[in-house]
Amino acid sequence: MGFINITDNKNYSNFYKIIAARMTSYFGSFLSLIALNIYVLELTDSPSWVAVMMGTRMLSAIILNPLTGYLVDRFDRKKMMIFSDFTLFFLVVLLIAVPMSFKVYYLIFLMFFLGVLGNLFDICLKASIPSILDEESSLRANSILHG
Repeated sequence: MGFINITDNKNYSNFYKIIAARMTSYFGSFLSLIALNIYVLELTDSPSWVAVMMGTRMLSAIILNPLTGYLVDRFDRKKMMIFSDFTLFFLVVLLIAVPMSFKVYYLIFLMFFLGVLGNLFDICLKASIPSILDEESSLRANSILHG
């Protein structure tokens, strides 16, 4: 039994594009989670602020999850994935220009959008798998990506 039984080159290529998108997104999300929380701790010297930031990120994703699911069903998933990643990139780079007196408040804003847009990317990717791969490949891809 192989890694994944793919009968044509199109599915083979698409499967690895999905894997690459997932790995890239997770790497950025994980890096931002670690780096931004360390930055908040350095900036505030308060574990409570780190908890507020993490809570903001998690709660924004959870609370807006139904809206995110609705948007994924209504609009082009590929464009939404690109929009979410580029918007997050812009918001993180904008952190450089924010004055020190507003950094903590901007970080709360940033964490909110990291939760919402990170969740949007993930839902778009998961919802795209059945339309990109055939049924057998979709089942195997889902088991590999989410197992």
